[in-house]
Amino acid sequence: CDRVGDAKDLFDQMEQRDMVSWNTMISGFAFVGNMTEILKLLYRMREDDGFRPDQQTFGASLSVSGTMCDLEMGRMLHCQIA
Repeated sequence: CDRVGDAKDLFDQMEQRDMVSWNTMISGFAFVGNMTEILKLLYRMREDDGFRPDQQTFGASLSVSGTMCDLEMGRMLHCQIA
């Protein structure tokens, strides 16, 4: 978990982020099961950099909501898929 936190610190310092960097961070938090950070990143992805989540983004996010048995969260994420 500490390494994901270190990666996020570096990510936050980046001047320019792309879909690969966003998806890497979301996948990292998915790996450790941190849905709260995933939701924050999804919001920032749109608001800060104007990116729309793609299939990889939602794949990681939905896998965590499924593992956590959070069906409502899964439905909310699914509704955002373009």
